[in-house]
Amino acid sequence: MQWQPLWPLRLAAKGGYADVVAALLAVAPETVLAESAGADNDLFGDEGGFLPLHLASGRGRVRVVEQLLAVAPAAARRPNGEGGLPLHYASASLGSSDEHVTVMRLLLEAAPDTAAAQGFFGQLPLGWAAHSVNQAGVEMLLAAAPGTALVADPDGDTPLSTALAKAAAAEPGQSALHLAVARCLLRHGPSLGVLQTLQQAGEAALPLFADAVVTHAPLTSEAWALVPAACPGLGRALPAAWGATMRGAKMTNYQHASAPASVPAAGPRRLAGWHARSH
Repeated sequence: MQWQPLWPLRLAAKGGYADVVAALLAVAPETVLAESAGADNDLFGDEGGFLPLHLASGRGRVRVVEQLLAVAPAAARRPNGEGGLPLHYASASLGSSDEHVTVMRLLLEAAPDTAAAQGFFGQLPLGWAAHSVNQAGVEMLLAAAPGTALVADPDGDTPLSTALAKAAAAEPGQSALHLAVARCLLRHGPSLGVLQTLQQAGEAALPLFADAVVTHAPLTSEAWALVPAACPGLGRALPAAWGATMRGAKMTNYQHASAPASVPAAGPRRLAGWHARSH
């Protein structure tokens, strides 16, 4: 096997050996941007091109990530051979480990625009975080790029649809974790797109319609048509949805709008019916 000069820094970054990384960077700082020739055994991607920052980020090596970014902050924007950024790998951590979330914060501070980068198979870091049930990471990425919750990858999957698909396929007792991620995501994006995604997800998404109604009220008539008649938890959503709908209706009447109102007559009538049935 041919020796690669990158190996010492690569191994130290992977293992989180901050003292060794510091010593290696003092001798050869240029190796921070040296790409590996092959794949990594523990991270997705077969085309190589991994920087030490990819390797440290994917394993939540906080101190090492700080060291590497201090020498070469531009490394946060460097994709590997398949387009994966360090942020993609940090976001893909299963669950919300404090270390990975801290690494995500460091990477976003160095390169905020990477939150909206569709790298590795055309996927966003947010899609990876949603797939991995990384709720704290999802919230951080949404704060950095709130318009990405409904951005589709080449297969047509969005971060929201990914979280819902995972909820539908989860073992009993585990779906709540995926629904919590989806609940974060549905707060972002246009109401019609959110409700269409919930409807397409089927039964697994039913507990989230009430959240969507509260978040996006007042709704258009087209959006109201997507809300199921049997909507779990709607009772708790009625006060907020009713108030938003009535405020919208009064504003429409005040403006004497001739075009379809942002809160159509069907909305108040449907809410009134639900309200009556819930009391």
